[in-house]
Amino acid sequence: MLELTRRRIPNRGKHTILTLIMTAAVVLALTGIGGATPIPGAFPTWNGGNLSVAVTTACINFYNASIDACPPGVAANFNLNNPSDAIFGTVPTTVGTTKDYLSANQASFAPGVQAYSGGVAFMVLNGFTFDVTSINVPNIVACPPVGAPASCSVEDLVFTQENLTGIPGACPGGVGPCGSVSVSFSANGIGYVSGSNPVTTGSTPFTFNYSSQFNNETIAHLLFVGNTGQITDSVSITANGANVTVPEPMALSLVGLGLLGIGGFSRLRRRRAPRARA
Repeated sequence: MLELTRRRIPNRGKHTILTLIMTAAVVLALTGIGGATPIPGAFPTWNGGNLSVAVTTACINFYNASIDACPPGVAANFNLNNPSDAIFGTVPTTVGTTKDYLSANQASFAPGVQAYSGGVAFMVLNGFTFDVTSINVPNIVACPPVGAPASCSVEDLVFTQENLTGIPGACPGGVGPCGSVSVSFSANGIGYVSGSNPVTTGSTPFTFNYSSQFNNETIAHLLFVGNTGQITDSVSITANGANVTVPEPMALSLVGLGLLGIGGFSRLRRRRAPRARA
């Protein structure tokens, strides 16, 4: 605890000493015990898999044994995969759940971070809940790209033709060249202990990255399938968190007291300032 004592010192030294004391109070407040962290670890990470996805213009539909309605009556299951922090369970036996993404819930498909509504309790894993709050819409790059590796984008999705080394006889329609194609998209949100209120207990910012891999494919063919029906494949989820330390209420109070003290000292100096002679 900081304590001011009365000492007879030259007036010109009072400002320096009090400034140092108030500065120390503010520094102690800001470097004090941080706020509650709902999900432990500096950068908590988990990976999910053993999940399928069907993509249409209206929905990104996650499912298990067979394609269901979008959104379904129940969430789809996924298994915890490596690499994942131990707090999220045991690989590969821990099971999480996820909802579907609906195009109607997205504020816009313009490039940038677009708000997503209806994302509360979007995923649940081992006692933790994850809300989705926004979608990262990529910059517009015309599809299909030329050559490989090369990427393009359609609304939320990024298509990458990784190579053109596929087997010609296995290419769509039997016509090459084709190869490996990855499809990905990214969302943002928060994670917190299930059953708690993130507004009062705090939360951990998260980015959710989804990726599907296709073999003996071309981006042009995938877009044709997506426009006429749906793209289906397995999908993996990577969730990366970044904890933000927030000062405790006591620390914020110390900051306030420090600022009040500085303000009070300034008023004291003004009251004691000598009047100008006529």
